[in-house]
Amino acid sequence: MQCPRCGLQNSPGAPSCARCALPLNQGQSPTGELSQPPPLGSASRAPAGAAYAPDTDATWPAQPLQAAPLTYAPARPTASPVPSMSEAPTIPTLPRMPGIAEPSLARTLKPFALVIGALAGLAYAGWAGTARRSAFTDAAHKSLDELRSSDRLDSVLLIVCTALVVLAVGWMFVGWNRAIPTLRVAALACLGVAAVAAGVAGYLLGTWDQDPATASRGYLTLAIAFALASVALVLELVASRSASATG
Repeated sequence: MQCPRCGLQNSPGAPSCARCALPLNQGQSPTGELSQPPPLGSASRAPAGAAYAPDTDATWPAQPLQAAPLTYAPARPTASPVPSMSEAPTIPTLPRMPGIAEPSLARTLKPFALVIGALAGLAYAGWAGTARRSAFTDAAHKSLDELRSSDRLDSVLLIVCTALVVLAVGWMFVGWNRAIPTLRVAALACLGVAAVAAGVAGYLLGTWDQDPATASRGYLTLAIAFALASVALVLELVASRSASATG
């Protein structure tokens, strides 16, 4: 007998379907035809002692589906195009740091200040080493008016020349950077020795106590200090010119 639910051909006289456990004898109508089976999942139960069979649909295929075999084809790596020199990124240049290294009015006026300061230092060095010293070494051969005139002229020259030299020394450091050439090292050394000589000259002139020899040595030391300051200014002038030519 064929099961009306799953289509299994059961043996004649079987009380229920061996696959879906559908009662077979109770499903006949008075005319001997089988009635429509209850839907799957209904409350009907297989009789006790019936063999268990999974509840499957008769429309399922008898043979399992065969899946097509998967084939793997690895992708061939493609090389990225190398940019040409025209397409290569350019490295931006760093902006110059603002400050004393920038072109300015101070750098333009620097050579004039150095020249004026060097000339002022040489002028007072020549005065202090010759005419001013003679006011003490040859004081016996000079009149009182000549000595007083020498004192007044020395005061004016000392104030003016010192101011010009100090101003030029301050202008030396305009435009400097971390790279200090050899000429600037020599200029700094001359400035250091000049400062020491100026200190010694100030001590001698402050303690000469009417001793012409001590005053003469004091002015000679002061002349050396101004001469060394002038040399330092000239060295800085040459170094700045060389830096401008190479830069």
